[in-house]
Amino acid sequence: MIDISKSPHRVAITSACDIITVSLFISVFYFLIPVPWWKELCTELLFPTIAAIAGGLAVIWAGEASVKTLLRLRERINRGLKDRKIVIIGNKDERENIETQLKYSNLFAMENITNADSYTDNDYEKYDLVILALTGKDFDPLDKDQSEILQSTLQIVGTPSTTKQLIEQDKPVVGLIILCPVNSLKGENATTFRRPFTAVVNQPGRMITDIFSLLTTLPITKG
Repeated sequence: MIDISKSPHRVAITSACDIITVSLFISVFYFLIPVPWWKELCTELLFPTIAAIAGGLAVIWAGEASVKTLLRLRERINRGLKDRKIVIIGNKDERENIETQLKYSNLFAMENITNADSYTDNDYEKYDLVILALTGKDFDPLDKDQSEILQSTLQIVGTPSTTKQLIEQDKPVVGLIILCPVNSLKGENATTFRRPFTAVVNQPGRMITDIFSLLTTLPITKG
């Protein structure tokens, strides 16, 4: 025998058992009693009522877990959009374009967004997300200056290997979005694709989706 006395769904389980029992009896009598009014009563009232009650029990059963999941998701999204800190670095025109999009989306607290004109004067580890805007030509490797900017940024926010170590140690991880020309991350720069919580984009218009995704999926480990 299965003990359901301590189950949070014991009421729904008991009710379901009762409905199954009643349904079996009604079905048996439906086929055994050749009385028109009884068959009409079953098809017009009893069977639809049983189906409706069964559906309601299913909603109640799943409702508690669903509500808790939705509440957790809402809290995570609210935290991701309200409290996360973002820094935008790189090409001036691209930085301003990105900042304009963030402001226009009306999703983010603009006081938490820094448009930085320096690559060295900011402690990027205090931010939750770094957006790096690189320049160049599509299908050509990044030039020396842009490569150095990318590599120095990775050293600060975490290379693929060091970021994985932080995750294993349950320590804070900085998200990274790289806006760069198409197919320009080659050679040592291609290792960027292996970094967790990192997105490489070639179209500024798609960046909002990646920002939203990273900010809401990054573990909440910072105060």
